[in-house]
This record gives sequence, structure tokens and C-alpha cells, in this order.
Amino acid sequence: MSLGSKSHQDAIRRFKGYLFALEEAGVLYDDELVFERGLDGISGEEAIEELMAN
Repeated sequence: MSLGSKSHQDAIRRFKGYLFALEEAGVLYDDELVFERGLDGISGEEAIEELMAN
């Protein structure tokens, strides 16, 4: 998940929604799958590349 800035209200709501969806699905939270990046396409690509490299 590309979070965006942790201090931005939209990013905070997005993250809370993400946590809620994980809980509803019975999936454990993994902080290695959350990246603080911009919400634009290039930032998303960078997050995916970092995820795939690990």
C-alpha cells in the first residue's frame, strides 16, 4: 500500500480504511507492505519495485 504523507488527513483516512479492510478479511497487518510515498503513479511504481526487490 502506498500511504502518502503520514501527516496528511487523506493519507490517515486511507490507512485507517486499509487496516479496517485487513481486519474484515482476517489478514494480519505487515508493515513491510506499507510505503510512505506520494499517491501519484510514479510513486506507486517505485513502491512496487521496492516491494518486488525484497
